[in-house]
Amino acid sequence: NCTAVIDTIPSATFTVTSRVAYVDVENGYVTTTSPTWNKQITVVVTSDNLERPITLRAINSYWTF
Repeated sequence: NCTAVIDTIPSATFTVTSRVAYVDVENGYVTTTSPTWNKQITVVVTSDNLERPITLRAINSYWTF
């Protein structure tokens, strides 16, 4: 969990929050506290200048063959 405030643009301040969690892909991609080979990163950007938060999600999986 990491949060940063970006204020390099004079007219807007953005708060960027990221979170990484284990994901159980066999049960509908729900987050879990148990370690898995799949992780989801969620990045949320908020600002008074945005109508609503911007949320980006990606899942990274480790596979061996």
